[in-house]
Amino acid sequence: MKKITFLLLLFVILLYNPFAFSQTSVSVDTSGINATKITKNSQAHSYQLSKKTASLVRLLPQVSTASERVLILENLKNEKSANSIQELKVQLTKVAGDERLEMKLNERLGRASKWVKNINDAYQYYTRTLYLAEKLQENRTIAIACFEIANSIRLGNIIDRPYDSYFLRAIEIFETLKDPLSKSYLLYAKLLLEKEDNIRLTYAKKAVELLKRNLSRSDTLMMESLARHLNAVGLYQEDEKEIETFKEGLLIAKESGNYLLQAYILNNMGYHFRMKQEYDKAIPYHLEALDISIFAGIKGLAANSFNNLSVCFRNKGMYKEALEFYHCFFFFQSEINSNNFYENLAEVQVTHHVNSVELKNDVLRAEQKFQGKQRLILSVTLFLLLLIVGLIFWSRNKITKTNKKLEALDKIKSRFFANISHELRTPITLINGPIEAVIMGEHGKINAAVTNQLTVVKNNGKNLLNLVNEILDWTKLEAGKLELVENPVQIYSFLNELFAAYQSEIHSRKINFHVDCSYEKELSIAIDELKFAKIMNNLLSNAFKFTADNGKITVCIKEENEKMVISVKDYGQGIHPDDVQHVFERFYQSAQSDIKASGGTGIGLALAQELAKLHKGSICVVSELGVGSEFIFSFPLKNVILGTAEIVVDKVNVHIIKSSLGNSITKYAAIFEIEKPVLLLTEDHKEMRAFIISIVKPFFRVLEATNGLEALEILENNTIDIIISDVMMPKMDGFELLKNIKGDKRFKNISMIMLTARALEEDKLFALRLGVDDYLTKPFSPEELLVRTRNILENRIVRKQAVEELPLDVDNRDTVDATFIKKLKNLIEKYIDSDVLNVSYLASETLLSERQLLRKVKLLTGYTPVQFIKEIRLIKAKSFLENRQVSSVAEAAYKVGFTKVQYFSNQYIKRFGEKPSDSFST
Repeated sequence: MKKITFLLLLFVILLYNPFAFSQTSVSVDTSGINATKITKNSQAHSYQLSKKTASLVRLLPQVSTASERVLILENLKNEKSANSIQELKVQLTKVAGDERLEMKLNERLGRASKWVKNINDAYQYYTRTLYLAEKLQENRTIAIACFEIANSIRLGNIIDRPYDSYFLRAIEIFETLKDPLSKSYLLYAKLLLEKEDNIRLTYAKKAVELLKRNLSRSDTLMMESLARHLNAVGLYQEDEKEIETFKEGLLIAKESGNYLLQAYILNNMGYHFRMKQEYDKAIPYHLEALDISIFAGIKGLAANSFNNLSVCFRNKGMYKEALEFYHCFFFFQSEINSNNFYENLAEVQVTHHVNSVELKNDVLRAEQKFQGKQRLILSVTLFLLLLIVGLIFWSRNKITKTNKKLEALDKIKSRFFANISHELRTPITLINGPIEAVIMGEHGKINAAVTNQLTVVKNNGKNLLNLVNEILDWTKLEAGKLELVENPVQIYSFLNELFAAYQSEIHSRKINFHVDCSYEKELSIAIDELKFAKIMNNLLSNAFKFTADNGKITVCIKEENEKMVISVKDYGQGIHPDDVQHVFERFYQSAQSDIKASGGTGIGLALAQELAKLHKGSICVVSELGVGSEFIFSFPLKNVILGTAEIVVDKVNVHIIKSSLGNSITKYAAIFEIEKPVLLLTEDHKEMRAFIISIVKPFFRVLEATNGLEALEILENNTIDIIISDVMMPKMDGFELLKNIKGDKRFKNISMIMLTARALEEDKLFALRLGVDDYLTKPFSPEELLVRTRNILENRIVRKQAVEELPLDVDNRDTVDATFIKKLKNLIEKYIDSDVLNVSYLASETLLSERQLLRKVKLLTGYTPVQFIKEIRLIKAKSFLENRQVSSVAEAAYKVGFTKVQYFSNQYIKRFGEKPSDSFST
C-alpha cells in the first residue's frame, strides 16, 4: 500500500515535469529521459507532450503489481467520453417502447464507442441499430449500420459472418440514395473492399471532391467522412502532396472533434517521414498522436504511438529512449490482450452455463414423462440395435475390403497415367523444340510448302501435349488437387480468340460457322481461362469432328437468370439414344454397330464436365440421331471490373534474349580471362542431349556426360563454368551429382541447372536445399533455358567482382557463412510481405552496418542486399503460383511484398523467362 501511495505521489509530482524532445538530440540524466521539446523552425512541425502524458511515460516502466496497473489505467480514462456514454445509456433505459428514439440512441452509442476504440461495444450497439432500422424501414440508417458493423468486424476480434457481406449490403442501399454523405459512405465501402491501391485512391479522391462541394461544417458525420477520405488519399498518394493532404485531413478531424481520426492521421504522417528515414520529422507527429490517444483513453492507438516512437528512437541510435517507449508499448499491449482474453472467456463461460442448464432441464422433463415406458423401449431398442450393428459391421467389413481393392487398383491406374504423362514430356519436347527452331529459320530458310508441313507437325505436337495434360488433369481431379485460378476476363474478346483458332478449318471445309451473342460486349467475368478454354475447345472440336464439309455449326451465347449459357450446335449425324446418357463417362465408346467409330480417347467430354463443375456449372446435351447435337454449357456469372485483370506483358523477343546472352558471354569471358565458357551437359537421353546442345552450342564450349559418374570424371580434368543435369540417370542420378559437387571445395562454386521431367514440388525443394542454382521442368522452351543460363552467368560475374574487391582473410568459414545466409533468408521469408523489410532492418538484425552487410552479402551470393531480397521474393512467388497457393498473379505479387503488379510481372519475366500467369499451367 505504501508503494502504491508513493507511485501516486510521484505521478502528481511528474505532472509538473514535462518531457522536452529535440529533433537533433535528447538530454539524458541518471533517472532516464527528463526533457523533450521540439526545436522550432520555419518548416518543421513541433509538438510538446502534455504534462499527463509526459508523467505517464516516466511512471509506467516502474509499475510492477496488478493493483498499481489498475490504478494507473483508472487515471487514464477520458471522463468526458465516459460520462457522455453513461448519459446515453441512462436515456436508453427510459425510451419506453419508442423504437425510433431507441434506434437513434443506439446509433449514437455506437459512434461514441467507436470514438474511444471500444470496437466490441460499437458492434453491439450498431447491431441493435440495424435490427430497429429494418423494422422501421429506415434505409439510410440500415446502410450506415451495415457499414459500421462491417468496419467493427474488420478492425476487431468479433465472430460473425464475413464483413464484406455487410459492406456489399451497405453499398447496395447507398447506391439508391442521392445525398452527398451517403455517396461518400458508398465510396469508402468500395475503397475498403478494393485490393488495388490506384483504384482505392480514385474512390477517395471522388469522395473528397463530392464532400468539399457539398460540405456543411455543422454536420459532424460529413466532417468525419471528409477527414477519413483525406486520410485515405494521403495513404495511397505517391507524390510530395501526400503530407499536405494529411494536414488538411487533420484540420477537419480536429474541427469535428473526432480524437480517433486525429490520432490515426497523425500516426500516418509520422509513418510517412519514418519510411523516408526522416525520424526527427516523424517524432513530433507520433508524440501528438500519443497525447490525443491518452487524452481520449484510446489504448490501442496509444500502444501504436508508443511503438512508433520506440522504432524512431531506435533507428536514431537513441536506445535508452527507445527502451522507455517500448516499456510503455508493452504495458498497453499487455492490457489490450488481457482484456480480449477475459472478454472471450466470459462469453464462452456464459454460453456454456446457459446450455448446461437448458440441457439438464430437458433431461429431467424427459425422464419424468417417459420413466414408465423407458425400460421396455430401451430393451427392445437395444436388441434391435445390436442386431443392426452386427449386420452393418459385417456388411461394412465386406464393403471395406472390396473398396480397398478397388482403391488400390485405382491408385495403380492413376499412378500409371501420371508416370506415362511425365515420360511423354521428354519426347514431346524433342518434337516441338526442334520444329519451332526450323520454322523460325534458325537452320536456314525453308520454302513455304515445307513450312506448312512443319506447322502441321507442330500443331499436332501441341495437341499431343494437350492430351498429356488432360491425363494429368484427371489424376489431379481424382486426388482433389485441381483448383480454379480465376482472373477477370472480357468474355467477348476471349471467345473470339478461341474461335479464331478454327478459322482455317472453317475456310478449308467451307463450313457455315455462325456465332449469336446476346450480351454486352464489354462484359467482364471471373473465370479460369485455361480450364474454360479446355471446355470450349472440347465442345467445338466435337462439333467440327461430326460436321461434314459444307455443313453448319451454330454457337449461341447469352445471359439468362444470372447465368451465362453457351450452346454449341452441329447438324451432323447426332448421338444414338442409348449413348446420350453415357457421353460424359470416362473412356466411353459407342457400341452401336451401325455407327461409324469416331476415334478419340473418351476423356474430352468427361473432363469438360468436371471442369464445368469446378466453375459451379454443368454441361448437358440434346441430340437427335440423323439431325445433330447441341451441347449446352451454363455457369453462374461473376461480374468483375476489367481494370482488376492481370496486366499482360508482351512475349519476350527471342532475338533480344540471344543478343543479351551473347553480351553476357563476352563480358564473362573478359572477366574470367577465358576464350569461351565451358558447359557440361549431363543427360542420358541421346536425342534430348543433342537438342540441348543445339540450343547452347552457339554460346558455350560443350562437354557431354551420360550420368553423374562420367560428369565427376570430366570435372577432375576440366575447368567447368556451368552444369546442366538431368535428375533420372543410371549409375549416379542428378541429386547425387549435386551433393558431390557442393560437398567438394574445388567444385562447390560451379553453377548448376537441373533440367528434368520431374515436376514435383518436393523434388524442387530438395534440389534447392542441396544448393542448385536453378530448376527447369520439361517440356521447356529454348528461350527460357537461355534466359536462366544468362542470369547465372551474370551472377557469377558479380560474385567474381565482389571477391576481387573484398578478398577473404579467414580460412574454413563455410559453416559460418552458410549459417549467416540461412539466417538472412529466414528473416526475409518471415517478413516477406511486410514494409518493415529493408536493408536497414536486415543490418540491425545481423548486427552489421549497412555497408558491412552490403559487402558480406555481395561476397557470399553475388547479390546486393536489395537484389538478394528481390531474388527470394521472386522464387517464393514462383512457388506460390506453381502450387496454386494463390488465386491470381496480383495476389502472388502482394503476398511476397511487391506493391506494383506490372513491375512484378516484368521482373518475373526477366528472372524466369516466362510470364507469371504461365506458371499456373505448369
